[in-house]
Amino acid sequence: MLPSLRDGLRPGAPLVLSLLHTDLHGRGPSTDVAPREQMILLRDDPPLPVHMWLLAPQLREDLLTGYGFRVEAVDLLHQPEGNTPVILQLVRARR
Repeated sequence: MLPSLRDGLRPGAPLVLSLLHTDLHGRGPSTDVAPREQMILLRDDPPLPVHMWLLAPQLREDLLTGYGFRVEAVDLLHQPEGNTPVILQLVRARR
């Protein structure tokens, strides 16, 4: 996906990604580029098994840099209120 994003953006164009940092069970990101099985919970449907890459911020930054992006910031977004263990990564980069 990263080569396609890079090739589709003009030099200097922004890239903003919102990605999972922890899952529904509070398991944190991986330091390896390997998918792990997760269950996606949809409103009234049964859980849907998928493979996802929850990557540590430094690993994600290294991958983006390796594909020609300049990472400007990686912020961790916590729920302001609530009891969910889910944390998101907000990644801002430029081509």
